[in-house]
Amino acid sequence: MKRMKKILLIIGLYIFTLNAFSQSSDKLPRYFDNPIMIDTTNTLLIPTRYNTDLMSGSKIGLRNSYYANILILPTDNSESRKLFETDTFILPLHLTKSRNYYKHSYSHSYSKSISTDWIFFLVKNNDLDKNRKIDKKDPTILYVTDLFANGLKKITDENENVVDYYVYEKQNLIMIKMQRDLTKDQKFTNKDKDFYFLFLDYKTLKVIKRLEIE
Repeated sequence: MKRMKKILLIIGLYIFTLNAFSQSSDKLPRYFDNPIMIDTTNTLLIPTRYNTDLMSGSKIGLRNSYYANILILPTDNSESRKLFETDTFILPLHLTKSRNYYKHSYSHSYSKSISTDWIFFLVKNNDLDKNRKIDKKDPTILYVTDLFANGLKKITDENENVVDYYVYEKQNLIMIKMQRDLTKDQKFTNKDKDFYFLFLDYKTLKVIKRLEIE
């Protein structure tokens, strides 16, 4: 109980400080989303989102359903850091709510994005068609870190599109449904009906094989 109160106090102090900083700076067109606590490592993730005022900007072709970045706050009071060096477009993590934790945080139990060993991130950061904006036709890339949000690693090709992924821990397997640019126009649309499955070893994240329709 005392340990939980300490964690909640740390979360509250971080959120108060970060919100105060955000509100006092006109140079940061971002806002904070709900914090995410990684239970097993006590690592706190606080996503930031783009301010809606930016949605008409020439470099933004996506709505504010994406994270701009994720601030990583270890609860041992060590220095905070960003997941990506520069802001990008990160799909919100797929999480399971828990009643046992701070009401605006989430447990990773039965979560698709947070497994026993890894945190998975779907990211759009490659302007493949060179139109100077990231949009829905650009590829989605799968990244992974450990449960301390360390060792950020890209595990799919930046020129192919991740449609979905499936994590099977007991079977030591990750399956990723990939889409190729069939029309060769450097865009991913429903015309690109060239899909395959990429199989990875769950523990090592190494590619085992590719499954294609022959």
